[in-house]
Amino acid sequence: MREIKFRAWDKEKRFMHEPQSYIFNGMWHGGRKSSTCDLIVMQFTGLKDKQKGLLNGVTEQREEKEIYEGDIIANLDGKQQIIWKGIVEWSELGAEYKIMLIDSKEKYAWRSLGTGTKGNYPYGIVIGNIYENPELLTESKK
Repeated sequence: MREIKFRAWDKEKRFMHEPQSYIFNGMWHGGRKSSTCDLIVMQFTGLKDKQKGLLNGVTEQREEKEIYEGDIIANLDGKQQIIWKGIVEWSELGAEYKIMLIDSKEKYAWRSLGTGTKGNYPYGIVIGNIYENPELLTESKK
């Protein structure tokens, strides 16, 4: 069984509340409380990214990152250049998490992330999210 948890972006304070807090009746409790409760809630997918990443020539040995809705994931080639990057979203139609590609010329281009089973997503690393890192939403240079 996967762990159910959430994080939330506070639009007013421009701050990401980490998953040690919880949500109840549309209000944010625990951690830092929002004065307006103007929050965007993102669910944990149950997956983590690769432990080691090499991006733009810099090796990054780090802890695996949990993958949430709204995260931006990059897939790297053998030379560690970005092949594609996309945004993690829940698909009602497929009842699964998908990565909607940013750089694709195809309309509705996506990769399946899975239904949230416990484990790792071996094809990419979390490089940011759409709220804290909007600059990553622009196309990659290929």
